[in-house]
Amino acid sequence: APRPPGGVAAAADGDAIVVRWTPPEESDVAGYIIRRRSGGETRTIESDATPALRDTSVLPDREYSYAVATCDSGGRISAVSASSRATAPLEGFLPRVSGFVAEAPSLESGSGETPTLRLAWNCAERERFARFVVDRFDEGRGTLVREPGEARRIQDTFTFRSEAPPGVYRFHIVAVSPRGFEREISRIAVPIEIWSAPPVWIGAPFPNPTKGLFTIQASVPSSRPVRIVLFDARGRLCRVLLDAPIERGAHAWTWDLDALEPGTSASGVFFLETTLGRERLVKKLVLNR
Repeated sequence: APRPPGGVAAAADGDAIVVRWTPPEESDVAGYIIRRRSGGETRTIESDATPALRDTSVLPDREYSYAVATCDSGGRISAVSASSRATAPLEGFLPRVSGFVAEAPSLESGSGETPTLRLAWNCAERERFARFVVDRFDEGRGTLVREPGEARRIQDTFTFRSEAPPGVYRFHIVAVSPRGFEREISRIAVPIEIWSAPPVWIGAPFPNPTKGLFTIQASVPSSRPVRIVLFDARGRLCRVLLDAPIERGAHAWTWDLDALEPGTSASGVFFLETTLGRERLVKKLVLNR
């Protein structure tokens, strides 16, 4: 049987690992069989009689072990040589991502809640890294902090949720290699504004006193139901003026007491109850003839 080669040496080179060895003294060398091990996995690579191999199928920042056996023209294979180890270079460690989206909700001031921003992106090259983490840069304060936790993965989609006080931020997606090397994917770092909307505002009816016509104004930061009810001085229900959802923004509604309460000719007192989500306001409306 042929003898194994000697002097096997593996080293990182560019985006690959190059393995070189010294051929055995006999001239009947038809080729070599290289056995590569990494992380408990073994792969067999067949090569010609050239005493070198450039392995471009390695994954960045991962350690590989190489051993070589000689194969002669009769198909006989030698024992395996001593092994040599090398770590794949990091030049190719930059996972390609796509479909980056960010969702930044707004909350009412004083709600006591913290805005939760959702980041999501796609990456099919899951074997090129161990995990994704996120850095948050505060545009106003000029500070950079590492967000707690890491991105969650469902198939090729990654999501990350960030809780931060209102402000303008730049989120940096960072890929982490199996051995802990980090590389920022800066091309998808985009500024996101998290803001607190103004509180729900309900205005008092005006003019007040009125000769019949009156207006109520309100402002809401997001869509929600509104209910406006008219009561007489004894607290009896006169009319439901409005009971429907409204969109975000400022609104104004005008009614005429003569149309709402036909036959009302004398001065008097009414009460208007306005409910917007969890906000409720009761105001007195004076009819002055």
